[in-house]
Amino acid sequence: MSTPTRTRETVEYAPMLTTLGEGDTGVVSVASDTEDARSKSMIRLGSRNSERVCTQHYNFHGIFRLAITTDDPAALRYFNQEYGAFEDSAPGTPDLLVNVGRFSMTPQADDRTFGKYRLTGEWIYGSARYKVAWWRFALCGMTSPTTELVFYGGLFAPYFLQHFLIEQIMRYKIVQKGFVLVHGGCVADRGNSVIFPGLGHAGRTALAVQQVQAGRKFQADDYTFVSASGNTYSYPRRLHVSDHTKEAFPEAVRNLKMRHRFSIKVKSLIYYMTLKYGDLDEALQMEELVPGTIVEDVARLGAAILLTAIDGDKLKGPTPLDPDTLVTRMTAINCLEGKPFNDILLGLNYYGKAPSPGELWGRERDVLRRALITVAGYEVLVPTHAPRPAATVESTGRIMNGLLERMDHAVLV
Repeated sequence: MSTPTRTRETVEYAPMLTTLGEGDTGVVSVASDTEDARSKSMIRLGSRNSERVCTQHYNFHGIFRLAITTDDPAALRYFNQEYGAFEDSAPGTPDLLVNVGRFSMTPQADDRTFGKYRLTGEWIYGSARYKVAWWRFALCGMTSPTTELVFYGGLFAPYFLQHFLIEQIMRYKIVQKGFVLVHGGCVADRGNSVIFPGLGHAGRTALAVQQVQAGRKFQADDYTFVSASGNTYSYPRRLHVSDHTKEAFPEAVRNLKMRHRFSIKVKSLIYYMTLKYGDLDEALQMEELVPGTIVEDVARLGAAILLTAIDGDKLKGPTPLDPDTLVTRMTAINCLEGKPFNDILLGLNYYGKAPSPGELWGRERDVLRRALITVAGYEVLVPTHAPRPAATVESTGRIMNGLLERMDHAVLV
């Protein structure tokens, strides 16, 4: 796998969280402009194993910098597996500083609430659960150069930390710089890329694997960085593979080790034995699915294929989309994917701590409008009840191939 391009900086940073001196009890205060604000912004971190505490730094093409501090080896392993391609050995000022571990909030007399969230000083605090997973978080500084997030959870918590908080904060921070994190896969060929946005079960993962196996360069299967200037940047996280992926593209599991094949089968059995409650998948690098995968760090966006799942058994399209319609639908997909974070942003906006979700969407829409002004847009209606899911992926792949060949021809001309 190629190493993503990074902009190196040697800026020293002082995190807003500052631990008190020797003999303290783990109380941490927020650096603020006034003593009054500081006194109302206290959290208490739980005990940490000092020998295991580690901070990992990740630099996403110079667009976004992330620092994660924890003594939990499972959390460190999870994020190294997800973001290992972006590990940064020369960290600069992080856009987001995450502290993973036990913590508690110190109640204040003038704490305020917004729905299920509590605002104490500069912090917004809340808890959530999804099926058997649960987590708690505290967040501050959304409009500051470095946003801080404190997080603690149980089973599967790192997954929700990444998807419900880190990536949504990333969206908010990078749009200020002229980038959008689009919910869609992306592949490239000869410097040109095709992005394929879509919601769950629209076939993004199977299509990405099929295209990489056909010789295309990989950029992403779930989220892609898009700049206002019309470039796409890689975001090669692990792919989430299940029996559904295997049905849609059987070749996807051909190169997997036996333990991964067995794990996928066991997780499929759990899914049906729990009456579709235990929806588990196997997290794998594209390299494990397609040995020799090449990641294209940056490419010029030439086309977009909107994948829309429909009830039915026949694939329909491609149907041309005008730029405004394409921008509107891509923005809507991003809005829906960011739904778990919208209430948090609303709470911060209510008390003047951050712009509203509507303002975020408006900024994303503006960036996308500029990025897609010369991009050919299409929609493909993907059937969820196709008798042969593999045939659907093959047909979508042919559409993709035609677009890439057309772009190659245009360049040659």
